[in-house]
Amino acid sequence: MSFCTHCGISMVDDAKFCEQCGTPNENYEDKTKEQEINQVEQQTHAQELQKEPNKGNKNHKKKGAFISIICAIIVLAIVATAGTIYYITQVQPNSGMVTVPVIKDTNAQAAATNLRSKGFKVEIVRELNKRKKGSFISLKGIKPGSKVNHSTKITVVESLGPGMPKNVIGKTVDEITDEVKAMGLKVEVHKVPATVKPGTIISTYPMPGEAFNAAYEGDNMHIAIASKCNKKVVPADLLGKDIDSAKQILEKVGITKYELKPRFSSRNYIDKIVGSYPALGEENLKEVKKVTLYYGVDASETKEVLTKKEHLDGINNADVRVTKGLSPIAGVWCNKGGECLYFNEMPSFVEGESTVVLGTRVGDLMNDGA
Repeated sequence: MSFCTHCGISMVDDAKFCEQCGTPNENYEDKTKEQEINQVEQQTHAQELQKEPNKGNKNHKKKGAFISIICAIIVLAIVATAGTIYYITQVQPNSGMVTVPVIKDTNAQAAATNLRSKGFKVEIVRELNKRKKGSFISLKGIKPGSKVNHSTKITVVESLGPGMPKNVIGKTVDEITDEVKAMGLKVEVHKVPATVKPGTIISTYPMPGEAFNAAYEGDNMHIAIASKCNKKVVPADLLGKDIDSAKQILEKVGITKYELKPRFSSRNYIDKIVGSYPALGEENLKEVKKVTLYYGVDASETKEVLTKKEHLDGINNADVRVTKGLSPIAGVWCNKGGECLYFNEMPSFVEGESTVVLGTRVGDLMNDGA
């Protein structure tokens, strides 16, 4: 707002003359040129804006083409990778692959022969099973109908027949009930004096891991479990102990007079107790002056075990060897086929000596099978 310098009336700033007296307005500014300049600037700016979309379209087209190329490369890479994976997992493994046939043979040896005739490499392992000895049980780790490499070795499991499960010593009867029942055989349980916890399994017939062969009609498998051990008794848990441990057990029950004698045994019982006289578990020791412990030896000891040096007069004073009894061969002798011979030790007419007779197994559960 401004005032006329002549008459003093108020007038607007953009009025060129006073409306009352016509005097020129000193505060009037001519904005025509400024407006023209602004119009020119606005037109120039509008023209530039019209050009910008064209540049953007060109850049957008270039960017779109680049993205399309990248996408195409990625798709090709994915397809190539998928093809490689398919070849490695599906095509390549099946080259040289063969199908394992369904086994129809009931005999393990026949099954192995048929597999070999079809070009398979075959090995046979034998396990305890309720099926008849020699029966085919299964293929180990491979299912019939599956595909395997032609060089894969197939394992045929053959039945040894029913027997005593492995690793039963030291357990209780309840702990092995299911395993024993799976064999389909009757089992007799016997309590024998021992120094270990009552109820603990200390011996079996047959030995753990071995097939059962009936010594006579109606014979069953047998398990000996520990019962409380009184003084002056040959503890049944001496079986399988090393010589030093056996001595400590004898002294623990008050037996101080004993001797050690060799007896042939299986390799698992070399230098370990395999039996005794009186028998392991025997409690009636009143008339026994000395307990004999038998420890296991192998065939390399045959000369020393079965013979002794003897000086004979009249034969050039030569030292010769003579037999000193067959006691060391007492026990159960079995071949790999499970056929066994039973050599029973019997008292001899010669004091302090014993003899061995071939027969059926007698009631000494503790003797080791050689």
